[in-house]
Amino acid sequence: MTHLLLPAPAAAALPPGPQTVAAAFDTFPTARSQAPVVARLYAEAMGERYPHEVAADSSAD
Repeated sequence: MTHLLLPAPAAAALPPGPQTVAAAFDTFPTARSQAPVVARLYAEAMGERYPHEVAADSSAD
């Protein structure tokens, strides 16, 4: 008779700590600020009215 070896049950996932939550929250804005496509899309959409002195990934977004 052959016994199947089952994996040990995984420990219950702990809720993320404050640093983990903050890091996850910051992931999107960080990636977005490093992608030049955002500034190009804003500039294209606004045409001559686009304020080049204000970065599209800044808090003025």
